[in-house]
Amino acid sequence: MSSRGIISQVPQISSIEDLIQIIRQHPEWREALLSVLLPQDLLALPQEFRDFRAEVREMLMAHERRMQAHEERMAAIEEQIARQRADFEREMQAMRKEFQAQMQAMRQEFQEQMQAMRQEFQEQMQAMRQEFQEQMQAMRQEFQEQMQAMRQEFEQRYHDLRAEMKQMREEFTARFERIEEDIRQIREGDIKQLRDDVGQLKGIVLELQWGHRARSYFGRLLRKVRVYAPGEICDEIEEDGEIPEPQRSQLLELDYIVRGLRRSDGREVYLAVEVSWGVGVTDVIRARDRAQILREQGLPAYPVAVGNYITPEAQSLAEAEGVVLMTDSQIQGAERLERD
Repeated sequence: MSSRGIISQVPQISSIEDLIQIIRQHPEWREALLSVLLPQDLLALPQEFRDFRAEVREMLMAHERRMQAHEERMAAIEEQIARQRADFEREMQAMRKEFQAQMQAMRQEFQEQMQAMRQEFQEQMQAMRQEFQEQMQAMRQEFQEQMQAMRQEFEQRYHDLRAEMKQMREEFTARFERIEEDIRQIREGDIKQLRDDVGQLKGIVLELQWGHRARSYFGRLLRKVRVYAPGEICDEIEEDGEIPEPQRSQLLELDYIVRGLRRSDGREVYLAVEVSWGVGVTDVIRARDRAQILREQGLPAYPVAVGNYITPEAQSLAEAEGVVLMTDSQIQGAERLERD
């Protein structure tokens, strides 16, 4: 939808509550508004925090890998010692008496070396743990200081923004009061003309919206949806023969013709679609009559009336005439498409 179309749908803002309500109704505008209101440093804070967490996680994983490497080295040493001891014991079976004193000395020396290695390893691990804790404490202190500074800056900017918003609200209130005063001075005939123009503009916007998103809306009823301009269908039909007047003129006045496969049985059907801001009796009659013209030309056509709201009279007539009614969030009479 064009920016002119979006602007035409935005209601007037008369208070900060109206602005909050609009943002809730259009969440996709929230990031754009935040990018204007908040500083770039604050917007980047979540990503910086995630980067910090990733860096700390990487440090912990590296520490675990070093620990695992040390454990694997110790396991390998102990495994090697076990193998050497088994081999040595087999050789000593025949030479035990002769080399008993020598073996005792070697065993004592080996135990002392192992004790020294364990002591050295424990001292290294203690030093690494102490260094890591000091680094973490320093990083935590630095992060807290940065967060405190950013919090103070945010609070100051928030205070300034509230003051600015209050001033804007006062200006908007005064401007709207002047506009209301101007409107009260317009003649009754001009007001009626303005209402008619706005109603026509709403209908055009709604028709463009449904035409642009036809596959999304009508996809709830059909598969492989294709939207035709009325002139395209007339050209296809007239390949086999001319459409008599005034039936041809009525077909050309249709808003849309939608073709697709019925979801229940895959049968190809056509929808004669009338779009209006508010669906009334006239819209239901037009859809019914123009669908009948398509059926007379050999097409399996069904009438559909589309709008933002439906009058009770139009709803009763649609039930009697087999016309499907659609709004943005609701379909009434979808089962009528199953009638052959």
